[in-house]
Amino acid sequence: MNIDAPLWWDDGALCLLDQTGLPHEVRTIRCTSWEEVAEAIRRLRVRGAPAIGVAAAYGLVLAAAVDARALRQAAAGLRAARPTAVNLAWAIDRMLRVAEDAADPAALPRRLLDARR
Repeated sequence: MNIDAPLWWDDGALCLLDQTGLPHEVRTIRCTSWEEVAEAIRRLRVRGAPAIGVAAAYGLVLAAAVDARALRQAAAGLRAARPTAVNLAWAIDRMLRVAEDAADPAALPRRLLDARR
């Protein structure tokens, strides 16, 4: 478990430090779908504007790994998790621009993963 950061990528999944347990309990969550990421954002398990944006970017990586055609649906679902979060919207828009430039749907997850840095 890596508690030096609020979130990290591990073997095809987004791992989150569950902020709702702090400071008394350290829990982590492993998200393997964009829906799980959206739920973590919605339930305030991810806190802080930068972390919310990064989590949303990883959520789009997870969505693209399943079905690159559903990326817009995932973007809308993630955006709805915290509609007023500026960093979340910025990260989603940035990732969608990267996706628009990608010619190969099979390479899209890797391209998005590289772009979130």
